[in-house]
Amino acid sequence: MTQTRYMSSKIRMMMRAAGLAALVAIVMAGCRKWSHNGDLDGQWQVMQVTYSGVPVDFPEGERFYYDFYLNTFQLGFTDMRPTWLRGNFVYDESRLALDFPYIKEGRLSAEWTERLVYWGVPDSGEMDMHIRTLDGKTLVMEYDDVVITCRKF
Repeated sequence: MTQTRYMSSKIRMMMRAAGLAALVAIVMAGCRKWSHNGDLDGQWQVMQVTYSGVPVDFPEGERFYYDFYLNTFQLGFTDMRPTWLRGNFVYDESRLALDFPYIKEGRLSAEWTERLVYWGVPDSGEMDMHIRTLDGKTLVMEYDDVVITCRKF
């Protein structure tokens, strides 16, 4: 009788531990945010921007980046320090719409306003682009007469 009671107590403790472990696993999985943008998510270095077929000359030693994650993006450049401009985007496999609240609200510094050309960003603060190429290594976006070519960084 004592041995049976001991076994049943041990089984209950194991069931509680298993239930607690399952609960922790469910909570941990629910807190993690998963990418829903496929190959688009990540950091992309701008390799070339062309306006009507004419390439933009980048300043010596500076690199420019698009950084996509979930529904937000950042534009970045380096010139001794990293600097970022943030916004929101909508992506649907062949189309990418970018929205720049700081540009639309007129809250950009002169330094940023002068540099928008290096990402192919218009003064309007909105871009509705067609994705010409997107794989794990290359991203080519276009709108109007602008073509932006990037490599995965």
